[in-house]
Amino acid sequence: MTANKVLILQFKRASKVISAGRGFVRHVQLVSLCLLVFGVAASAQQQFTLRSPIVVLDRERFYQESVFGQRQQRWLETESAALRNENRQIEMELTEEEQQLTELRNTVDRVTFQNMADAFNAKVERLRGGQDFKAQRLTQITEIAQSSFFDRAKPILFDLAQETGALVVLDKQSVIASADYIDITDIAIRRVDMQFDENSELFDTGLFPQDNDLTLRQQETENR
Repeated sequence: MTANKVLILQFKRASKVISAGRGFVRHVQLVSLCLLVFGVAASAQQQFTLRSPIVVLDRERFYQESVFGQRQQRWLETESAALRNENRQIEMELTEEEQQLTELRNTVDRVTFQNMADAFNAKVERLRGGQDFKAQRLTQITEIAQSSFFDRAKPILFDLAQETGALVVLDKQSVIASADYIDITDIAIRRVDMQFDENSELFDTGLFPQDNDLTLRQQETENR
């Protein structure tokens, strides 16, 4: 039954769900926001005294410190914890079932025992595949949420670039050094939170299923 123990132990891999800090998909490419400004003069309505052809944005902080990013992180932590607990429960059940199977080795004929062992191994593989799928789904939802956020935030970044007179906005993480005064991250976070609070349509896209609502979770639990 050594092979079975190996299969059971492999469930621990499914618990290593991506965290927002480590699983954050870096967009290291620069955000090209080339703007041709024709006859736009400084006015009292402008929001900045800063005028610079280049500004920088900390894209990771922009996402993670926004209302949307924080909500996504809470959702991911809840789902990840639920998945880890589920993996531990499955591991305990399979270990107990394996022990029962081992005790039957000397009480049934060889063919019958082999059939039972094969069925057990198939069950382990099926459950492991289901748990791996759930972990992958968490990663996919996180990536989709990040992509949706940045797509919706582009107009805000365009506006900030225009207000500062910037021809390009660079990802701060890809810049070796820069002056603090050309960093627009803080104001960008405030702007995006004003436009996309928790009541906005950005949160109504189905990106965040209800807690513990990963479809396969209940199905697999009921079928074990």
